[in-house]
Amino acid sequence: MEINKINILGYSYFKLLFLFHIFIVAALFFYIGIARNKISPWFYNLMGILAVIIIVYHIYRIYTHGLKTVFWNYLHVIIIAPLLLYIAYAKNTTPRVIYDIFIGLGAAALAVNAYFMVSH
Repeated sequence: MEINKINILGYSYFKLLFLFHIFIVAALFFYIGIARNKISPWFYNLMGILAVIIIVYHIYRIYTHGLKTVFWNYLHVIIIAPLLLYIAYAKNTTPRVIYDIFIGLGAAALAVNAYFMVSH
């Protein structure tokens, strides 16, 4: 079965993807940006694992031409995953600007996916 044709509870793959980014990804990014150096130690490991999953998934999507616009895949592989890996590596010595970037990424994830949700 092709991933783009998945349909669960009447929601297409892309609608589910938009909802996931609105409720999970945006919330996660806001948490990272707001909690800053007060993040639990186990959460750094989770960010590292998540970064690896993001890289593997989005490289797969690039390779299989899974999206019309590959920009979103490259954004995840080149910017988002490396930032998560950096925080996972630097832990509580991560500079403040990286956390500020995550607040911006959270706002962007929320806005862009909410727009796509209503326009598709």
